[in-house]
Amino acid sequence: MLRTFILVGMLAVTTALNSLSNAQAQTAASSNNCPYWIDAATGERARTVPIGVNREELYELQIGLHPNHAHGASGRNYVKQPDGTWIDAATGERARTVPIGVNREELYELQIGLHPNYAHGASGRNYVLIPCPPPTTQTSWTGGYFGGEIIKNGARVKTTERSAATGAITNQFDDDGDPIGGGFVAGWNFAPWNSNIVVGPFASIDWLHQTINHNFAGGQFLGTTTHWIVTTGAKAGVVTMPGVYLYGLAGASWLNQDLNVNFATAASSNVTTPGFTLGLGGEFQPQWLQQFGRPVSLFAQYQHTWYGNANFNTPASSPGSNYAFRRDDDTFKFGVNIYFNAPPPAAPPPIIRK
Repeated sequence: MLRTFILVGMLAVTTALNSLSNAQAQTAASSNNCPYWIDAATGERARTVPIGVNREELYELQIGLHPNHAHGASGRNYVKQPDGTWIDAATGERARTVPIGVNREELYELQIGLHPNYAHGASGRNYVLIPCPPPTTQTSWTGGYFGGEIIKNGARVKTTERSAATGAITNQFDDDGDPIGGGFVAGWNFAPWNSNIVVGPFASIDWLHQTINHNFAGGQFLGTTTHWIVTTGAKAGVVTMPGVYLYGLAGASWLNQDLNVNFATAASSNVTTPGFTLGLGGEFQPQWLQQFGRPVSLFAQYQHTWYGNANFNTPASSPGSNYAFRRDDDTFKFGVNIYFNAPPPAAPPPIIRK
């Protein structure tokens, strides 16, 4: 049940990361058409013409004589694009524009820069120029990184008691626990084919005080107490959109724990148990975090680990028995990574010419 809940949660997080990236991508796309003019009364986007046209050309465009091309006063020719913007036909550069509804005198005042950010239309309409937003910081997923994480670790322990003399099973118990812990992660990402595929090694260490006991009458118990978990391995994934990295992971884990058998007396043995880990995760680099000269990401990750048997044979408190503690974990991690590489420079704004 816990594993199903975590997998559903991970799917929800992944979907949310893609939605956030879609919104970010749509914002970036809309900024490619700026600056643009709007009707001050309705907020609707206004049709435009190149600012370099002369008065006669403005009239011809207003009556629709040639709506998709225009001639400038300085001999330039302009072509209208499907998104409503205009470009210089010779250079392909974006052209400055004015609302098509202005009169000839207003066109002249805009051309000489008398009021570059607002305009009055011949029909009494007023227009406002909407500027481009500041360029956003570009994201990067390659190079070294270091981060911190909070973990929710759901562990299940199957304890098997056997007779030390015959090896026969005398008892079996199933117990679980799911405390919160924390730790650090570090790694190095590569884009080996200069594509959106990113791979790289990683290592994490987490500390948590996780006690899972099977209790008996009179205060007696047997169980385990976790101190730390180390995982090393590799991640491989795809940058699905700018600012979103989805990945799978595989690696080896080591669990440091005390094995406790407390019957008539107390007995304890500290062991480090190896295991195998598989998981998946997602990272998102929101624009509001890209203000520190280094890419910063938020991540969510799920992993499952299968550990080998941790054995405690003939403890002083139960010398006639051997105990095997077998465990598997479902771990959900949330954290922040800081990448050492500086992000690539932001794309320059479009060049606009009269």
